[in-house]
Order: sequence, then structure tokens, then C-alpha cells
Amino acid sequence: MKNWKIKTKKDRAVCLICLTLLVYAVVNGCFRDKIMRFMERFMPDKLTVMNQPGGYGTLIVTTIVMTLFLLVYEIIGKKKIKMLWITACSGILLSTALFGGYYLHGWLLVRQVYTTPAVSAWIHYHGASINLKAGDERLLKLQELASGMERLPKEEQLLLRSEDHGNSGRMDMVWINFPYRYFHSYDLIFRINEDGTVYIGNGPKAANYYDDNGVIEFLRTEAEGA
Repeated sequence: MKNWKIKTKKDRAVCLICLTLLVYAVVNGCFRDKIMRFMERFMPDKLTVMNQPGGYGTLIVTTIVMTLFLLVYEIIGKKKIKMLWITACSGILLSTALFGGYYLHGWLLVRQVYTTPAVSAWIHYHGASINLKAGDERLLKLQELASGMERLPKEEQLLLRSEDHGNSGRMDMVWINFPYRYFHSYDLIFRINEDGTVYIGNGPKAANYYDDNGVIEFLRTEAEGA
């Protein structure tokens, strides 16, 4: 071990690969959940943390860390400015490509709400539990209503997040399941607060709120007939 030194390009390549894997393992093991929460703000509409394609954020952070490491290494080694620019631009381009892949993957998943018939749905509303299967006209109607829900303006959402919505733990919920595609599953999940507000996300204080385009009336009718 005393005589072990990095002498050739092959040695440097092996060290770079090992260091990249180490950085990835640390980022993925220690910061994965925080990264996914951060990436949530860039997700397409109607995509949640549970459904977002995993791994992209970890790869982006790993790329940024390795780019900074290489820049420091090149500065210490007194490399030419041209080499520093190549390293920096490569890191930026790779990170941008990964982010673009993340958004495109998420968009393809959400696109199913508008283009692909749902496989099934589970409704829990006012104590009633309803299961809908593929081919049921009620499922098609529910998917139509869910796809038509539009996110409320930012100002209105901020106001709703600051309000007390009553017993949100009542768990009025709609869970629509779509086919496994693009190497990932997708479920459209939205909840209804006690005061009738509709939201998608993690809790009424941090979620995105949507207009009621008739979906609550549909759920009420199904619950009464269950």
C-alpha cells in the first residue's frame, strides 16, 4: 500500500469512478428524501412525491458535487482555463439533461390521466368505500372529472393553506390507478377536506389546491348509492 500511487490515466479513471460511486452512495443514503422533497416543486401538475420518478435528483446532486471536485482538482493541478471551462460546462450540461429527463418522465406519467383509461379506482367518501374497475362507466366519468380539475391561482392557494379546514384526518380520498408504463407506476390521488376543498399532495398546509368542477357532487352521489 505504501507504494500505491496514481500514475496513469487508467489509475485516475478508476479513482474517479470509485469516488463517483462513493458520492452517489452518500447522497442517496443520507439526502434522498430531502432531495425528493426539493424536486417536488418542479414536478408537472398532478404528480406527487409518491409517484415522482426517483433517482434523477440524486444523480443531479452527484453530478454537481463531482463537477466541483474536478474543478478544485484541476485548479490545484494548475490546469489550463480551457480545461476548467470544459469541466464546468460538461457538469452544467449533464445536470440540465438529467433535469430535463426528470420533467419529461414525470410529464409522460401524468399524461396518462388525459390519454389512457384508468385500471381501477378506490373512493372513500363520507364513510362509504367504493371500488371501480376498468370498463365501468363511473370510472370513466371520474377520470374525466379528475383530468379536468385545474389548480387554483397562487394567491388563493396561499389563503387556503393558512386556513383551518377542520378534521382533515377524516381521509375523504380518491385513488385512481393507471397502467404501469415508462418504467414507473402512476396513481392520481386527491383528497377532500371537511370543508369541501380539493387538494393533491402532502397535507392541506403544503398541498396544491384545485377547483371543484363537479367531482364532489359525483362522489356524494356515489357514496349515497353505495
